[in-house]
Amino acid sequence: MTDPFVTLARLRRQAVDAARQALINCVDLEDAAERRAAVAEDAITQELQIASHLLASDHAVERFGIWLRQARKAAEAARLQQQLATADTHRARAVLTTARSAAEAIDTLRERKAAERQAATARRVQNELDEMARHRARIT
Repeated sequence: MTDPFVTLARLRRQAVDAARQALINCVDLEDAAERRAAVAEDAITQELQIASHLLASDHAVERFGIWLRQARKAAEAARLQQQLATADTHRARAVLTTARSAAEAIDTLRERKAAERQAATARRVQNELDEMARHRARIT
């Protein structure tokens, strides 16, 4: 008969592995989102520096203003995506911690049950030895 704790422990390890992989994916997405946000913000900074040195026509200044509004919206969206990715990473870490705790609890329970079985076996053997000693004492 298969020990149900063995099956449960295997399932818990699989849950830990899945949670670990989900965390890896979240961290990768968070890193990518952070890079996109940094690129968007760097582009604004660079363009502002270039624009501040140019003696441009009104039309060029107007086009720059339109671009700047769009670039700021894009940078804000990128930063929001980065914040969402960070929140997902925090959630994935919490899920992994929970999965690890559940796996450890099963392992602890398995160890406790094994210790109880060993203790029961030891008591049974001792009882048999005691019975044999009593039987021997009655015979002599």
